[in-house]
Amino acid sequence: MTNAYIAVKEENLSIRRAAKSYGVPFQTLRDRVSGEVDPECCSMGKQPLLSLEEEAKLVNHLKEMAAISYGYTRQEVADIATDFAIQLNTKQKQDGGLSMNWFYGFLGRWSELKVVKPKSLEVARPKAANVENVSKYFQALAKNTYQIPIKRQTSFALQCG
Repeated sequence: MTNAYIAVKEENLSIRRAAKSYGVPFQTLRDRVSGEVDPECCSMGKQPLLSLEEEAKLVNHLKEMAAISYGYTRQEVADIATDFAIQLNTKQKQDGGLSMNWFYGFLGRWSELKVVKPKSLEVARPKAANVENVSKYFQALAKNTYQIPIKRQTSFALQCG
C-alpha cells in the first residue's frame, strides 16, 4: 500500500494503474491519495469508540484504583467504559454495553494493563488494610466524590422521629 501511494504521489502514476501494479484495492488507495484516510493508517474496520485521550483517562482511573488495592473484573471495566462513552455521547444507552471483544482490544492498546487472578480474601485483606492504603482509599474517594456531579433528589425527605 505504501509503495502504491508513493508511486501515485511522487511518480505521477494513476491510482488505477498503481492499484493494479501493486495489488492493492483501488478504492482504498484512492481514499488515501484523496486524504479521506490517513496514509499511515494501517488498521481496518471501525475506529475505537473512545479516543486515546479518553482511554488514557480510563487507564489512569484503573491504575489509581489498583494502587489502593481495588481491582475491577473484566465486566466491570467494560461497564465503566460503557458509562463513560454514554456520558461523552459516543454511545447510546439503548445500544447495550461494550463486549469482551472491546475489553480485549482495549488491553491490546494498553499493554501496561493486565488481567490478574484475584487473591483470596484471607490473603488480600491483611495486606490491603494498612494505614497507608486506607488513607489512600479515602483520599481517592474524596477526590472522586468532588469530581462527579451528584444530582440531588428533592422529591422525598428522610424523616427521623
